[in-house]
Amino acid sequence: MVIIMKNTVKKNLCTFIAVIVAASATIVFAGCSDNGAPQASTGSEGVASQTSDDASAVSQTKQPAKKRETIKIDDIAWNVDQGIVDGEKYVLLDYTNNSKYTVTDFEMTFKEKGSVTEEDKENFYNEIKDKFSMSDDDISELKQRDISMHAETEKIVEPGESAKNINCYYYSGIYYLKDMNHFNLVEPDVATIKYINDNKIYTSYYDFSTKKYSEDENTEEAYY
Repeated sequence: MVIIMKNTVKKNLCTFIAVIVAASATIVFAGCSDNGAPQASTGSEGVASQTSDDASAVSQTKQPAKKRETIKIDDIAWNVDQGIVDGEKYVLLDYTNNSKYTVTDFEMTFKEKGSVTEEDKENFYNEIKDKFSMSDDDISELKQRDISMHAETEKIVEPGESAKNINCYYYSGIYYLKDMNHFNLVEPDVATIKYINDNKIYTSYYDFSTKKYSEDENTEEAYY
């Protein structure tokens, strides 16, 4: 009987200790959870989530758009001089396309120089009146405007090629310019260049006075 009772007590004691240990372990883990200490699995997930958020934020940040290259007036080697076409003298514009783009249209406008005197103007008006049989009213109207001239060609000029014998005109009209002395009264004003880039025709303007460029918002599809 004594032996049996000792074994029974020993077994009950072991059972009681096991229960106490289990209860203590539960309290310890519960305490950790209540204190907000991150568990091993929770911590790794938190780091991965933060890294993912950072990557997402970087991917959503807008990268600066790459500026499109444009043609420059320095790419156009132009010259105005007197030449002969069909046996007659004209003031002519020539240019070479030194850019990497195909030029579809090139125009130059010229404005009155600031150094032009009233005497220069009077001689100019008298000469064009005789050349083109203009009336006094026509000349009076012209005198209200500054002297100007222009030249334009729609010839397609590939890179490295040239356009020659482009006529210059008085003002924005249709009268051919034949007197180089008259051209010496003006200076470059605005260059208009139409060129092909990525199968579209863009229009670029260059102001010789301000040395600034402007791009037309409108484009055209290039058809070959």
